[in-house]
Amino acid sequence: MNPAIVPPNEMVRPRMATIPRLLAMASYSLGALGASLSAFLLYRVLEAMRAAESAGIGAITGGLAESNIPVLVGLYAAIAGGFITIIVAAVRIGITTTTLSPPAWFYFITAALCFLPVALSWATQSMFIQALYPGSEGISFVATNIRTLLILTMIFGPIAVFLLFILSVIPFRLNPNGQWLGIVILVFAQIVLILLAVAFQMRTSWLWRAMETESLG
Repeated sequence: MNPAIVPPNEMVRPRMATIPRLLAMASYSLGALGASLSAFLLYRVLEAMRAAESAGIGAITGGLAESNIPVLVGLYAAIAGGFITIIVAAVRIGITTTTLSPPAWFYFITAALCFLPVALSWATQSMFIQALYPGSEGISFVATNIRTLLILTMIFGPIAVFLLFILSVIPFRLNPNGQWLGIVILVFAQIVLILLAVAFQMRTSWLWRAMETESLG
């Protein structure tokens, strides 16, 4: 980005651009909220299993697959928003503007706030699935840990969105020379989002097949 040149006697402190910040906030918020909603649905599956201990593997895996829908929607929306954010950030480097793009650390923190609830959701579901396999100690043995992780995910998602909103509006010191590093972090975050979406999509497809065959094999 090339900040507009003004005469020395009219020099003012450059402001941060609003659109890139809002795009990043909206994109990563969708991923975090999707993970929290998926955790809520998975919590309901866990409670349903406790109420109906004779539930078959097909019903359980079907519930697990359905619980993945919100996080998948959130990740796909975050990916779409991420591409737009990258394009806007890249275009701003080549044009003259009166505002500065967000620094690299802003994109790093906002992406991390999205990835944490998504990672918690993945880890919790992995623990859930592992407990379903024959020969495992069973859901009852890990139910407390699963419940705790799910509650943490449900709580952290909205907190992450709140923090993302705060980061998108508060002023902070800007570095006009670090714009390319910001794009590098955005691209890296985009790759991680795509990998997460692929992983959740593959697991969801496997869970649907397990529901139909009544088997985890």
